Amino acid sequence: MNWTAIIDRLRNEAGIEFSPGLTAAECTAAEYAYGFIFPADLKKFLMTALPKGKKFSDWRDTDSEKIQDWFALPLDGLLFDVEQNNI
Repeated sequence: MNWTAIIDRLRNEAGIEFSPGLTAAECTAAEYAYGFIFPADLKKFLMTALPKGKKFSDWRDTDSEKIQDWFALPLDGLLFDVEQNNI
C-alpha cells in the first residue's frame, strides 16, 4: 500500500493535517496503555503520518480521556440497551 500517496490525497483534497508518523515504540506504548493491538494496516498508516485535529485521536497521548471514552462507547451502548431496552 502506498500510504504516502493516500496521505497526500487526504491532505490536499480533504484538508486533513498530519504530524510525523508514530515510532514503533509509540505504537507499542499506545497499545499497552489502551489494552489493544492496532490492525497491521492501520499501524503502518499511523507510522507513516499521524492525522491530527478534533476528529482524530492523538495516539501519542497515552493518558487521553478522549481515547478512553471512545473505547468505552460499545460497552456503554450495550449496558444502556440492557438497562433501558430489556435486552
